[in-house]
Amino acid sequence: MNLEAYRTDINLRVRQETHAEYTVGKPLEDLVDTALELEPHEALLDVGTANGAFPIRLSQKHTGRLVGLDFSSGMIALAKAQNTKVEFLEGDAVLLPFTDQSFDVVTARHMLYHVSNIEKALLEAKRVLKPNGRFLALTNADGYLADYWDVIEAQLGSKLVFRNFFLEHRSPKYFHTDLFQHIKSVFGAAKLEVIDQFLEFPNANAPLAYWNSMQAGFDIPTDAWADATALLEVAFSQKCQMGSWRIWKGIAFIQATLE
Repeated sequence: MNLEAYRTDINLRVRQETHAEYTVGKPLEDLVDTALELEPHEALLDVGTANGAFPIRLSQKHTGRLVGLDFSSGMIALAKAQNTKVEFLEGDAVLLPFTDQSFDVVTARHMLYHVSNIEKALLEAKRVLKPNGRFLALTNADGYLADYWDVIEAQLGSKLVFRNFFLEHRSPKYFHTDLFQHIKSVFGAAKLEVIDQFLEFPNANAPLAYWNSMQAGFDIPTDAWADATALLEVAFSQKCQMGSWRIWKGIAFIQATLE
């Protein structure tokens, strides 16, 4: 993971706000609450909490212990500044700073593809769960935003400067089949549900902002990125010419229970 991309939440907020404004389908947080069925007294650890938006939302009603952990000191500082009810800690998912059986629930939302070792991170999540504790991971379903990425690759796929960008993007670690196998291996069994959602863009502005929010994560010269952005602005505009551009973005919910 390129920590520079997560030193602040500026780019993350662009992506969060894009999904919040342009998603078609049941709101993600409602789906998460239904999946978790969190009891008021239960202790929850959110690994890879970023700016802490998820546990902060839970803290409005939840009375049990809430902890958010992230590898980025910048993200943790932002989260702490927003909320004092949640315990926010800087730490690594592969070496959690908690004793065994500390939590009823561990969540990992769209973050396991960033860890240095997915297997170790899952073993750590398992270690800190109480008996009958629950683990919930969210990740991209296979085919997530495929139409969006197809447009980008059609414009930039032949450019050598973007080679590593596309190699990273194509990695199986970003999609549910790979993660599901890891979770089944560690927990012995797991349940998978893919939720159909869509992004619906009325014009090129939002997909272009989403694209630019990824620049900090890759070592690509500024002029090359600017040239690419100009090409994509035209391509995105063409996709929106006949009305809104709807893109499938299935979300995979993977759950496991510690027996």
